[in-house]
Parts: sequence; C-alpha cells; structure tokens
Amino acid sequence: MQNINPQVLEFIGKEYKLVIQSVHGLVQRLTIAHLEELNGQLIELRGAAQIAQLVGMSRLFVEMSTAVEVVINGGQTIDELQPLLSQSLLLAEGLIDTILEQSSENPCVLLPEMTALRRFRGAPPLYEYHLLNDLDWPSFGSLTQGEVMIGPQIEGLKRWHHLYQLGLLDIIRNNNRHKALFNLFRVAGRLQKVAISERESDYWWVFAVIIKGFAEKKLSLQPERIRLLAAVEKQLRLLTATEHPVKRNLYPEGLWRAFISLLAMTDMSNDSRSRSIGVPELSFSDSAISSVRNAITGELDADESIFEAMSASVANLRSLLDNGDEPSSFNGEKLDTLKQGFETLAKACEEAGFRGLARQYKQFCSRLKTTDTQGLSAELLSEFTDAILHVECAMADFYGKNPSVEQIEAWEDQPLLSILQQSLLKTAEVASVNEMTSRLDDIKQLVDSVASGYASAEVLPDLERAFAEIAGSASMLNLPRLSSLAKRCLSLAKDVLFNDHESDSDKAIDVFADTIVCLEYFLDGRMVGDTGDESSLDVANECLSTLGV
Repeated sequence: MQNINPQVLEFIGKEYKLVIQSVHGLVQRLTIAHLEELNGQLIELRGAAQIAQLVGMSRLFVEMSTAVEVVINGGQTIDELQPLLSQSLLLAEGLIDTILEQSSENPCVLLPEMTALRRFRGAPPLYEYHLLNDLDWPSFGSLTQGEVMIGPQIEGLKRWHHLYQLGLLDIIRNNNRHKALFNLFRVAGRLQKVAISERESDYWWVFAVIIKGFAEKKLSLQPERIRLLAAVEKQLRLLTATEHPVKRNLYPEGLWRAFISLLAMTDMSNDSRSRSIGVPELSFSDSAISSVRNAITGELDADESIFEAMSASVANLRSLLDNGDEPSSFNGEKLDTLKQGFETLAKACEEAGFRGLARQYKQFCSRLKTTDTQGLSAELLSEFTDAILHVECAMADFYGKNPSVEQIEAWEDQPLLSILQQSLLKTAEVASVNEMTSRLDDIKQLVDSVASGYASAEVLPDLERAFAEIAGSASMLNLPRLSSLAKRCLSLAKDVLFNDHESDSDKAIDVFADTIVCLEYFLDGRMVGDTGDESSLDVANECLSTLGV
C-alpha cells in the first residue's frame, strides 16, 4: 500500500472529501447539460489525487471521466451511467476516512467500481496486479512452439473439461457453489498431476489454491473473478483440441498474473511453493479489502439471503400461533408481539419482491391495531395461520432462485389451495432428491474404502442396495435416464471396480468418481428447478462409455 505524506493527509482531510461530496451532489441531479461540467470536476479530482499520490483514487477518476466522455459522445445513456458514478463517489468519499486513519491507500479497494465503469464502455477488466505495478510479479513465459504440454494425448482430459464446465455452470447460476468449487478443485488437482512441464504444474497448482480460497471464503467470488474461471474453461477447450491454433498462447500472461495476485491475498502466499514461484508479499488480504468496503457501504455478505430474514420471521410467528393457546388469549402484550411479527415479515417480503404478501401482512397489522381487548376471533387466527402457510410455500418455491417480478406476481395471483398442492408435490420431490443425494454420499464413502484398500468386494451388497434405491426413486419421479445410469453404475461396480488388474481398477475408480459427481450435479439442478437440463447426465454417460459399460 502507498504511504501518504502527513502534509498531504492534512489537505485530504480538510478539502478533498468536501469536493467529492460536491461532485456527488451534481451526479445525483445529473442531466445532459451537466456532463461537461461534471467531466471538468472529475479531471480536477484526478489531478489532485495524482499530486497526493493516491493511485487508486487517481485511476478511479480517470475511469469515471472516460465513462462520462462516452455518454457525451452518444455511446451510452445517462441512466446507465448515473448509478455507477454514484457508487464510485460513495466509495471514494468513505475511503477518505480510512486513508486518514491508516496514513496509506490500498487502490484495490476501488477495483470493483473501476471494473464496472470499464464494463460500461466495453473495456477489458482490471485486476489487482494492474494497480500494484510497483511490485515484481513473476512472469509465466510463453510456451515455445512445439513444446510438449497437456493435450488430447492425456487420457481423461476431455472428461475433466466436461466436469469443469458443469461446475462453472453451477457457479454462474449460483447453485450450490461450494460443491461446484470443490469439483473444480478436483479438476485442477488432476491437471497438476498430469502437467508435463514444471511451468504447467505451477500454473495448475496456483489455480487450485485460488479455487480453495473461493471455497473457504478467503477470496470473494466477484463477477470479474467468475470471468477468470470462465477463461480457464476456454483454456481447457483449447488444450483438448486435436490441433492447437498456430501461435496461440494457451497460458496467457495476464491470466497467470491475475491468479498470482489473488494467491498473494491468501494465507498461502507464504507457502514454500509460492516463494519459489516468486509470489510477492502483500500487506493486506482479500478479506481485509471486503471489511473496508463493507464498513463504507454497509453491504451484506453476498451469500446472505433475504430468505433467511423471511425464515426467521416465519419461525417466530409460527411459534406464537402454534403454541396451543385459545384465540381469546391473544391480547395485550401477546397481541403487540404478533403485530410486530407481521410488521417484520411484511418488510422482509417486500425486500424479497413479494409485494402482494407484504400488502396482506401490512393489512393484518392495521387490523391488529383495532382488535379489542377480548382477543382474536377464531376466524382471524385461522386467517393468520393460512397466511404463514402462504409465505412458507413462497420460501419453498423460490429459495435459491432469482425470480423476476413477473414470476412472483404470477405466483401470488394463484389461489392458496393451488399453491399448496404444487408445494406438496415439490416437497415430495425434494425429499426424494435429498434421499438420492444421501445415497450417492454413501456410495462415495464405500468406493473410497475400496480405493484406499480398507474394503473390497464385501461392500458390493451395500452398493447394490444404494443404487437400487436411486434407480427406484428416479423411476418414481419419471427420470428414466437417471434410473438407467444408476443401473449402469452398479454394473460397473460389479464388473470393473473389483477386478484383479490394479491399474484398470484405479482408472475405473477415477471414472466412477466422475460419474457420481455428474449425478450429483443433476440432482442439485432438480433442487433449484432446472428440470430440463440433462447435460450432466450426458457427461455421466460419456464417463461410463469410456469403460465400455
């Protein structure tokens, strides 16, 4: 981080923050007539930041000014630009206090805003190493033409590529990201083992560490970092190609440095292999950056869901209504508690987009205000109970999804009885899917026991039972492909896993593990409503076909 001269700090504390606040005010009432004036003020802010040696601030105002010029030239609209400028100035203003407190600036704190502004005008993203150019970043170096590298000659590479695609898709969809990251980590580990050159091995080791950092939440999984994961999928696609494009660098220097800069912000930066690669030491971590940003903006963790707030409100109300008391007992303090519960639930529903339910619960609050001291009527208590059931169905139907306003409105327009019928069917399916997932976990443990030498053919009856249950449940849910694959997996277990040829057995266990992962992806998709996506079953079929099953 850049240390700031005390005299400069005094200037920043007295003047700079006020100027930023003034520019923020202009942005909030921004019109086309104000664009030139705004651009002039941004240039002045940039100049002052340069004098103060505030690298991050200076670069941010450059990006803001460039984005404004795009709108001036008719390339984009003010409506798209205004929230980006407002967010950038909010961060810049709040960051002043942090700079004064620490007598230094961390330019990476402003990176998400810079990247958003660049995305607005179609420019490539920035990464940490772009802003920390005073450090010595290790070079990967281009692989020379004709140098042997991981390629189609490596058995299993195509299968690993497909598994990577499945994991990446779940990450993009925000579906069970932890499991998806674990499987990406497995793929990275396998690539590291088969790497032919030391540089390739280093590359996949660094990438594996990054994936582990995401999984353990030592690195935040921001949109631009997901783009990095997508770039690796493109790498694997090229590596599996029969003929590599002439003069195409399959290991771009920029991608390597982006990964190195992320590794430097984890606790693995001091690992012996990190030091041998030449990873620079940083005085901050990614979590420290997140803490600074959260302190300024009050942002929640990306994994926190409004559904959790809804769930807590529902649980409190359900506990209050289901305690067996007579309706007439709801008076005084108990009545106030009930009203507060519905107020909290109304707010949570509104934030989640369920405006119809929110209106209903606000009406309950109004009715409770006028309820006399005799307590609730049996009819009103029954109405409240139905309302709780309504929101429970909402959580069951939409948890883990990102529904549109239209989808929510269409759902709210349905009669409660219809919603309940659908919810019961969904609940039954979820229970079956959970049971199948549990059986897959049992199968993985059994196969691990075989692979480690702690068990052999004596586990076969347990495998038969587990696969039979999966096949039966799949048939009941009208999933014929899943049922068929489960039976084929059992055939693999009988005919291949327990043979006497050690090398063949090891290969079979690896392929078997990949198949199970594919089945898990399919079931995870069913949990979030991806009823039509059978790409994971395609990969499972491909896995089994490699063994002639």
